[in-house]
Amino acid sequence: MNAVVNATPLISLALLGRLSLLNEMFDAIIMPRSVYAEVVQGGAGKPGADALAAADWLNVVSADVSLTIEPLLLGLDAGELEVL
Repeated sequence: MNAVVNATPLISLALLGRLSLLNEMFDAIIMPRSVYAEVVQGGAGKPGADALAAADWLNVVSADVSLTIEPLLLGLDAGELEVL
């Protein structure tokens, strides 16, 4: 089974030192590129960013999203929208 993950569980597990649980529980962990940009690039120096950058088992992918509704109207950021 595969998992598509958002920033919150990634950061939380990294802070707890349990990020590897995802790799143990799922066949593939998919992280949208916007989540990577938010957590690893935008969060450089913040807790969890280094652990996520070092997790070579995370599959960072670009989502093919055709927006028909402005994401902010739904209360979603780019990462949340790509996960969906």
